[in-house]
Amino acid sequence: MNDNNPKIKRENQLIKIRKQHQDYYQPIEMIKTKYFSWKLNNLAAGCNQCILGRKLVVFVTGICPKDCFYCPLSEQKKNNDVIFANERPLRDEDDIDALIDEAALSKSWGAGFTGGDPLAESTGLANILRY
Repeated sequence: MNDNNPKIKRENQLIKIRKQHQDYYQPIEMIKTKYFSWKLNNLAAGCNQCILGRKLVVFVTGICPKDCFYCPLSEQKKNNDVIFANERPLRDEDDIDALIDEAALSKSWGAGFTGGDPLAESTGLANILRY
């Protein structure tokens, strides 16, 4: 074996890195879930919260500069500057009482922010995150 060969040298470096960080290099396992879907290894904490109905979904805005053919937004939301907590409409980003009420009603353990593009109207997201 020629240690001067750059390809072999790089391969040996990768082997050394994998041995140092073997926890990160677990084999990928496809698992069928009881929710009629598949997953790779374990789900993230946020995904588990969502499955249990314990995640508040904050729809920040329907505004989006793209026009993706696969966009799943309804006509009520797409390209409209509307805000929802789960499916509960909020008056504006300062309607924090309604957002907190919805989080309490759904017994949320976490929250996710989505939209058209949540960063397209960054003041709305910033106002919500302020609380």
